[in-house]
Amino acid sequence: MHALLRFTRHFDKKKLRFVNPESLGLYYGAWLSQGLIRDINKGEYLLQPLSPDDRRDPIRTLTRFHFMYDEWNWINSPQPQFRYFCKWMKRSILRRYPVMFGIFLPGMDYEDYDHIVPAIGIRYKNADEYDPDDTLIYYDLYSKKPFEEALYEDEIGSTRTAMSRKTNAKNGCLPLEVNMIDFNNEA
Repeated sequence: MHALLRFTRHFDKKKLRFVNPESLGLYYGAWLSQGLIRDINKGEYLLQPLSPDDRRDPIRTLTRFHFMYDEWNWINSPQPQFRYFCKWMKRSILRRYPVMFGIFLPGMDYEDYDHIVPAIGIRYKNADEYDPDDTLIYYDLYSKKPFEEALYEDEIGSTRTAMSRKTNAKNGCLPLEVNMIDFNNEA
């Protein structure tokens, strides 16, 4: 079985560049300019505030645009969170909610994640549990072709420190300790 959200890239690299919330908003029929998002958010839209005194507020921004959302409960989830997060992400995709998540990229060094990407589908056998044979389908928003990666913890999962040693990480890796947001705009 598989679930695939009909999601297409809505930008021409040479002319325009949309942030992920805009792309997901466009898919669901809403135009949200990057400038408006940054004005309401008081800066660049990130998945979480960077520190307690960070004035950016992604949850407030989602609420102002009337997006319903489900935030990953990273504070109360056991560590490492990889399997729990993959199960939560699969459930969200199967409910046809767009999912945004952060990945580590080779050669970068942000502590929590380097890049925000949309999940657009999943191939799976059992909808109710984590299965490393599930295949996550996502865009990196740099190339036209979606990536398909099995959810093996030692392959697609990584810590920031281990990222520099991974040889198969060109498509990015899910942080083993995650703090991400999923949102949908269904009424």
